[in-house]
Amino acid sequence: TGGSPRSQIDRTSDKRHVAAAPLEQKFWDNFCDITALPDGFRDDEKDPQATISKLREIISGKSADEWKELFAERDCCCSIVQDLAEAMREPHFHIRGIFDYSIENEEGDMLPAVAVAISPQFRAHTDVVKSAPPVGAHNDSIIKKLK
Repeated sequence: TGGSPRSQIDRTSDKRHVAAAPLEQKFWDNFCDITALPDGFRDDEKDPQATISKLREIISGKSADEWKELFAERDCCCSIVQDLAEAMREPHFHIRGIFDYSIENEEGDMLPAVAVAISPQFRAHTDVVKSAPPVGAHNDSIIKKLK
């Protein structure tokens, strides 16, 4: 819910984001060391909001690339939030064929589509292009249902 310093998304100096989830103590200790969090803030139960604020200040002082390099040195359950293009290049997704599928709307716009089933035997062939409605095509019917 965002109330714990151990589960936050914070903005970096270059307007990217760090997703931090060092829930276990060993990961929290590593995270505190990596971020050089001052001792007065390391007990995250003492004043969670103060710790969140201090970490936000610290994270905003470096770029995403700088944090990525620091996080790679020790296991701390933190990563840089990727945009769709970066995620599509991620080897773990590529190997599993997660973004091998596309959908096309009536206007001919193509979008990458994430296959629902993780195991390839449950997926349609990647050559089969699925269809999708144009952007906003069903807004009126959805709004009527909400009223």
